Amino acid sequence: TDLDTDGDSGGSWSSDNTSLATVNSSSGIVTGVSNGSVTITYSKTVGSCSNSSTYGVTVTTTNVSVSDGNWSDGATWGTGAKPTVGQNVRISNNITVNENTNDIGDLTIDNTKILTVGTFILETSGTNDINGEIEISTGTFDCDGTFDASSGEIDFTGPGTLQLSSTVTSLGTLDAAAGTVKYDGSVQNVLADDYYNLVIDQSGNKTAQGEINVANDMTISNSASFLTSTNHIDVSGATTVGATLEIGNAQYHSRGGFSATGNINFSHAGGKLRFYTVSPTSLGTLDNTLGAVVYMSGATNVLSDDYYTLTIDDGGTAKTLQGNVNIAGNLNIKSGNELNLGN
Repeated sequence: TDLDTDGDSGGSWSSDNTSLATVNSSSGIVTGVSNGSVTITYSKTVGSCSNSSTYGVTVTTTNVSVSDGNWSDGATWGTGAKPTVGQNVRISNNITVNENTNDIGDLTIDNTKILTVGTFILETSGTNDINGEIEISTGTFDCDGTFDASSGEIDFTGPGTLQLSSTVTSLGTLDAAAGTVKYDGSVQNVLADDYYNLVIDQSGNKTAQGEINVANDMTISNSASFLTSTNHIDVSGATTVGATLEIGNAQYHSRGGFSATGNINFSHAGGKLRFYTVSPTSLGTLDNTLGAVVYMSGATNVLSDDYYTLTIDDGGTAKTLQGNVNIAGNLNIKSGNELNLGN
């Protein structure tokens, strides 16, 4: 900020708090240091007479967009330069991320405004407040801080990723026709919503907060634990469990294939893992002390394993054992169903 004396030169500028802002004593150019309010004083002495005027200046580290344009273009931003590391950013125009960004602080997108991530990585470490729209093509929006899109929209125009590492309050209007939402924090709540691809990643419990529908694939990886609690999960595509799937008093519906090298645990006797349409290829380390595994119509290959309760249901082609099976609880072959023991 450049303060003006209206031509009354010859005086001196000073700041009452140089930890917030400094001022050039002769030019009046104010440089912000940190957030806060500071008083800038212009003093002039002529002979035995002294006089002064004060200006109140508020310093904020937020870089606000001032026109539609590219992220990398300084003319897009109120500071005259693209956002720097740790700087808070406010999107008040339609902005396109045309390069991998610095790891900024807070991000706010104003109502009706669009931030297009495209093919690059947008990284934030502070609070994310999405009141407008995030549009992701093949790039990644990497949010290390809290995320709230209560009044906003998340749109995928390609196989991009929204990566969430902290508390998620709302996903707003979430596109369930493309893209991936990844929860990769430690302990997190996984919001009830309709996803396209859903990834549960990194160590710590990620717990469903309501019913979840996945239009394509579900992946649990890298020491993560996904807990259904009492909420039904329905996955139309393939499920890959490389870490832990824990089913509570709920049903996990696998419709497009299932492969596990990790753990499948049941925390409630009412838990059910149901296979539809496509047979599973592996069950990893299967809990045989609680819960039921149910082979529905289309899932005709019953894997060799140690089950607690094994149920054959939903008619269709007869199911066939693929090897020896041990059942600690009950074997249920529902009316109109057939189980072939094979060899």
